[in-house]
Amino acid sequence: PTLGVGALIGLLAVFRRPTPSDPVAASHLTFQKRTLYGAMIAGVAGAVLILVNLGVFVLFLMVLWILARGVVGVLRLKSGQPIDRPDTWLI
Repeated sequence: PTLGVGALIGLLAVFRRPTPSDPVAASHLTFQKRTLYGAMIAGVAGAVLILVNLGVFVLFLMVLWILARGVVGVLRLKSGQPIDRPDTWLI
């Protein structure tokens, strides 16, 4: 409903922040950046693919992927653990 305004605010908030010295926080910040990059790429691809009736499926998968990465990140942050492989596109 916000037409990407929330994503743009999230991108600005994450990318203007300096990398923390704490390894747990640094891994979570890298994980957030990768999630936002992936969401941005999938969102653009899904918007383009709507023209060939494939975009809704791509956007649905993007939402599931974002939710899964968000849940994993929050659970690991609550337990005080770093993200094991923050540079991966997988969960």
